[in-house]
Amino acid sequence: MKDKIAIVGRPNVGKSSLFNRLIKQRKSIVGEEDGVTRDRIYGDLHWRGYSAQLIDTGGLIASPEHFSSLKKIEILVRKQIDIAIEEATLAIFVTDVKTGLTPLDKDVSLYLKRKEKEIVLVVNKVDNERLKNEAANFYQLGFKELFPVSAAHGLGIGELLDCLVSKLPPILSPSIKEETINVAIVGKPNVGKSSFINSLLEDERMLVDDQPGTTRDSVDIFFKKGGRSYLLLDTAGIRKKRVIRDTLNLYSLFRTYKAIDRAEIVLLLIDIREGLSRQDITILNFIIRKNKAGIIAVNKKDLLRDVCLREYERTLRQRIRHLNFLPIVFISALKRGNIHETLDLIAKIAESNRRRIATNLLNRLDISFPHSRIYYLTQIKTKPPRFLVFVNNPDSIKAHYSIYLKNLLRKRFGFMGIPIDIVFKAKQ
Repeated sequence: MKDKIAIVGRPNVGKSSLFNRLIKQRKSIVGEEDGVTRDRIYGDLHWRGYSAQLIDTGGLIASPEHFSSLKKIEILVRKQIDIAIEEATLAIFVTDVKTGLTPLDKDVSLYLKRKEKEIVLVVNKVDNERLKNEAANFYQLGFKELFPVSAAHGLGIGELLDCLVSKLPPILSPSIKEETINVAIVGKPNVGKSSFINSLLEDERMLVDDQPGTTRDSVDIFFKKGGRSYLLLDTAGIRKKRVIRDTLNLYSLFRTYKAIDRAEIVLLLIDIREGLSRQDITILNFIIRKNKAGIIAVNKKDLLRDVCLREYERTLRQRIRHLNFLPIVFISALKRGNIHETLDLIAKIAESNRRRIATNLLNRLDISFPHSRIYYLTQIKTKPPRFLVFVNNPDSIKAHYSIYLKNLLRKRFGFMGIPIDIVFKAKQ
């Protein structure tokens, strides 16, 4: 288990910029407005043979009377910060030299000191010598040393990293192995993605609120269960294009599609009261075009107890006849209904997605197409499975022949929820 370092500070001091700089990738969303980061965002820090897990947090609003319209979300963000500090071995306290020392910085300082964690004070946005001198004003917070840095330009980062790793035991940097199952959780805002993850982890890991758009980042969550390793990619809610008016929502949408690209399996979450929208179908088609395995999870089944789920599923499948291989599960994220069964299904799909079928088994299938001679089949790829079929005349193969063969392979070997690719080639 790696040591954890929490990044904490008031809003808009550059915590996410520093997080991205330290993990050497652009993972947390950075924006000018307050409250861009809300959940705990995790990333791996590696420096001089040392390794730790870095936690980016939302802005700590110690004076909520100035943000009355965000009172509820502020409480949730504060809870996430409390959890991050509790998990962490030490905390990076980030301040902003250009704004100067503020009463809110002093409130955050007192808050952190009460947590009795080791604290490293960072003064951010120090881009020149004059600002470096002004950074000394932050000694008033009562810390023995501070680190002037510029997260945007990379100034002072090496010294900060040296300090951080000096407080950690040296360990080999572990990498997430190939066996890890990458799962992207996608869906429209407010369908229960964060609640689903919280129920799965049995932990209030994700910030949950009934306000659409609570999750803006794509959040990586690594965990182990039942002897298997999973990497959950929680994403911001996918909105219709006409409501994406600002850069932040466009960036969140980009992160969602990027999470799908990184995933092996994509779980599309829908609200049972809303059904499968045109937007959801567009996402499903995108998932399959990207050759990702998919699951449709219908959430909040407890809200419509009189509905016949079998009939509901039949109605859904009528709208996606071309995707009849996708499994549909009914869950209640808040009440943890069918959550672990869904995880078992994910594991089963991952196993099938990585399975390689022996050529002799494939050629025992009874396959014949009009005006075409099939010589033999072989599997040439996994994740997703791709099959090469040698025939006398590839031009004579009709589209529905390929569909027939895919259905036959699924019936015989599984591949539930998995797009199958078939290539017809002339025998040399």
